[in-house]
Amino acid sequence: MASLEALRSAIFPAARSVGPAVRPAQDAGPEVEWVRVLRARVPAFEALQTGDLVIIPGPSLAVVAPDAARLEELAHALSMAGLPAVLLVEGDDGSAALAELGEMVAASGVTTLSLGRTDPVALERRIISALMDLAGADDGTATSAIPEAPQPAYRVAVDRILRALGAMADGTYESRELLAPILVGSREAQGDRLATLRAVLESGSHAEAAARLGVHRNTVAYRIARLEERSGWDLADPDLRLALLIALRFVQNA
Repeated sequence: MASLEALRSAIFPAARSVGPAVRPAQDAGPEVEWVRVLRARVPAFEALQTGDLVIIPGPSLAVVAPDAARLEELAHALSMAGLPAVLLVEGDDGSAALAELGEMVAASGVTTLSLGRTDPVALERRIISALMDLAGADDGTATSAIPEAPQPAYRVAVDRILRALGAMADGTYESRELLAPILVGSREAQGDRLATLRAVLESGSHAEAAARLGVHRNTVAYRIARLEERSGWDLADPDLRLALLIALRFVQNA
């Protein structure tokens, strides 16, 4: 685990506190055990636990809490959950609701920080990575780096392009939104859909995709039909296929 102040100084040093209370500099603050992001497609935080650091993106808040009553319900849930802090993230929508929620949560005594505009999912990934690194250091299981094998010359250009994509503003967030129709159900079901989608997008034919997946080609055709039915996608659309490939890289790397 890491203290809130340690994460704050390392990952979001420019965040400003909401509310009058200011934590003394010598106080390391509460311990953070995990981090959760409010999703536009998730109605509430039923699974919140003590020690969860919560990220509230304005656009998601505008969907989850569209009126004053829902906003009050969310503020109450946050105030009762024993959170180390709530992080407010600006976006294209929900600024007024975000400010109102921040005031309500801060008034309840929960440390509330406003981060300005950033990618909430990328922020979540950075915090989780920091927490896992610290946990590994604490229990002695942190792994040392393994030397990489020599790469072909063209990988230099490839890596530059991929790094540029990785720096794309809101890239991971938008990727999750695009893939949201298939990111439902059990972790195993989600993994099967993602694997099928990737095999189909990266293969030249159903037969090749079937070989990669170890299934019959008719099974691949059936799975494609189910994916398109569930999502409304047309996987013959080349622009969609390119966007899905990029989205898969963002989400699976995260």
